[in-house]
Amino acid sequence: MHRNIERLVNDIIARIDRNEFSPGSRLPPVRELAEHYEVAQSTVNQAVRELVQRRVLVGRPGVGVFVAEAER
Repeated sequence: MHRNIERLVNDIIARIDRNEFSPGSRLPPVRELAEHYEVAQSTVNQAVRELVQRRVLVGRPGVGVFVAEAER
């Protein structure tokens, strides 16, 4: 995994752990995340795809990307 993608993945997970992004909440738009992390939007998209594969995030087409609900 590319270093910037890995950095984003780890930071988003850390922000979820700190409850900055709580379960069920919508992530900011890709454009905003790209500006925040000073990376290309494609890099954010790759990190989001990785987190969806890990079931940390859930994509809802036409709505956005959300933090997965905690398993009960």
